[in-house]
Amino acid sequence: MKKLSIILCILVLSTSCVSNRKIAEMKKTINDKKGLEQKLESKIVLLDEFRTNKSSVGELDDNSNKKIQDILNKERLATAIRTDSLNKMNEMLSGKTRVKIKDYKNMVSILNVANDITSEKTESINFVDQLLKQQTFVKFNTAAFFNAGGFEIPEEKMAEAKIVFSPIVDSLIVFVKKFPKLKLNSSIIASGFADGQGFGAGELVDKLTSNIGKTEATKEELNSELSRLRAEEVSSILLEIYNERIKGIAESSQFNTQFFKMGKGEEYPNKKIDNYQTDDERRRIVVIYWNAIPQ
Repeated sequence: MKKLSIILCILVLSTSCVSNRKIAEMKKTINDKKGLEQKLESKIVLLDEFRTNKSSVGELDDNSNKKIQDILNKERLATAIRTDSLNKMNEMLSGKTRVKIKDYKNMVSILNVANDITSEKTESINFVDQLLKQQTFVKFNTAAFFNAGGFEIPEEKMAEAKIVFSPIVDSLIVFVKKFPKLKLNSSIIASGFADGQGFGAGELVDKLTSNIGKTEATKEELNSELSRLRAEEVSSILLEIYNERIKGIAESSQFNTQFFKMGKGEEYPNKKIDNYQTDDERRRIVVIYWNAIPQ
């Protein structure tokens, strides 16, 4: 009877704990998973450096820069949390006490879910990678289309302007169509810049000060408003081109695009250039950006 009790206890213990072979296999699975998480984190770090560099040279608008930074920060934190969970499972498997079948099954379930999550997050990071590698901006000298001190493109230059602006719209549409399964919020942003020159009295100053809502305005305020009006003019043409383009697209409902225009005034277009002059055509530009961010 005593021998039978001992045998039963051994049987219970052997059936309620996980074999060393399964534990070894589980450890390998966990270490493989940690390797994938480390690769994902390394890619996130590189993308964040790439994002910072593009922003610093004016190749990424402020709105896109912030949204992409938020995505990367969120994914980096999630990667750290998942890695910590994997480390805890490894500690449990390496403990002195035997691993119970119930705990083992929980780990299997967690790893199965983690595989799906990692796959999904890898797709998300690959999307950001492709987005950052796109030429998502174009800049042009305002003198190409605007008269001196003007903020409206003359009718005789409108056809030429549409030819110049169309590629930025087309590149956005081509990019979005690559990801039919993703719900994306896209935008096209026109940012106007101005040099540091002053204004003589006249109709232009009257118009600008009226828009600002003052009887007198500073040089900086006038340049800011002038750059905004030029960005607004460009944005209206971009919207017209965009509406023409999506008419023939069957998946037009996939496109959720907003248009923004802003005047940067005397702000430097490229933060890394330190030799801008007061009268400098490199500052008299309008930069057009596009982005497409997962909802």
